Amino acid sequence: MGYEYYWHIAIAMDKEQLKQEIEAEAGVFILTTNDLTLSPKELLENYKSQQRVERGFKFLKSPEFLSDAMFLKNPKRIEAMLMIMTLSLLVYAALEYKIRKELKSQNKTFPNQLGKPIQNPTTRWVFECFFSIHILLMENQKMVVGLDQNHRLILDLLGERFWEFYRFKNIGKVTAE
Repeated sequence: MGYEYYWHIAIAMDKEQLKQEIEAEAGVFILTTNDLTLSPKELLENYKSQQRVERGFKFLKSPEFLSDAMFLKNPKRIEAMLMIMTLSLLVYAALEYKIRKELKSQNKTFPNQLGKPIQNPTTRWVFECFFSIHILLMENQKMVVGLDQNHRLILDLLGERFWEFYRFKNIGKVTAE
């Protein structure tokens, strides 16, 4: 013969107290600045925008950019290379800004790597999409092949100046697939 014991526990939870306990246990993220004119929200936005800069430098370090293929000893050449890389990053960021701005203002989308329509593609992804375009040379003709709807969208967003690279004058017929 054994004994049986039963416990009956009633738990009442105060949501406000639970919220305070969770917030007390949460980590603290400290941002400091010497610019006292920034509000906390502006400071956080500035901090988060650094991610774009870091992503740009990551692109410059990537194998596609071929920066690791160069070995420079002369300080003047190193400075020149840094200037070219910084200028490239500036162009890269400006192009990304323009594409995203135009996609949003015209309420259009560009497919991401999974085919999902987005309004904020990276310049790197747009560049990769343009790798499928080729120039076919035949006798006195140059033809652009591989130009699809998505390429046309980006070129339309960027404007006539960018289209000029995909049109040929005084060479014969120009066609685009």
